[in-house]
Amino acid sequence: MSVFPDFNEIKDLIKKGATLEAQEKIMELRVLIVNLQQENISLKNENKALIEELDIKGKMQFDGSVYWLKHKNEANGNKDGPFCPACFDKDKKSIRLQHIKGDGYIEAYWSCNVCKSHYYG
Repeated sequence: MSVFPDFNEIKDLIKKGATLEAQEKIMELRVLIVNLQQENISLKNENKALIEELDIKGKMQFDGSVYWLKHKNEANGNKDGPFCPACFDKDKKSIRLQHIKGDGYIEAYWSCNVCKSHYYG
């Protein structure tokens, strides 16, 4: 990161009548401020994403086969899912599994449309 132009330096340039040089220093300040604002926005977005990731990770419950999202009122048996363990463990993505009904020949299972994994149970 660049060093900010010194305010006293700009003030001295103006006193000397070197307004063009002072304007250049002021423009440098403006560019640095815009860059800092963009970096600040980027860091805030990254922080928000990390907080959300931690929040979801803390609410996911693995049942030995698939993940379920616990709700605050889990006492009433409400949970959301199931979610793919391969996608969640590898990429931290909550990919909902699709239930494939069994027929007389095939056992029912859960299928991930992203990684194509199958889970029984």
